Amino acid sequence: MKTKLIIVTTLILIVTFSNCEKYEDFNPDLAVDHTILNLPASGGSTKIIIYSNTTWTASFSDNPDWITITNPTGKGTQYLVVESQPKNTQSRSATLVISIQTSKSVSIQLNQN
Repeated sequence: MKTKLIIVTTLILIVTFSNCEKYEDFNPDLAVDHTILNLPASGGSTKIIIYSNTTWTASFSDNPDWITITNPTGKGTQYLVVESQPKNTQSRSATLVISIQTSKSVSIQLNQN
């Protein structure tokens, strides 16, 4: 009787542990479809694709008053919409930084000529 119990218990343990999946480390990643983007002089909306497998945040490094982002946070691959005002007489630029929690970031140079 003890032998049967040991055999059954051993089989249960073998089946249980053979079905366990190995835990793999999660590696957050981040990329964008443009690192330099020329915006139209007339202003308007422009989409940037953020490629990520985690939560990301977008912000300007230089606080421009002529451009805004409508959705500064997201998760996964999404569009980021940039709204620019019509250009005055001078060319201008701004730096948009997309970052994830691992301190990895990507900078996008936005130009309006």
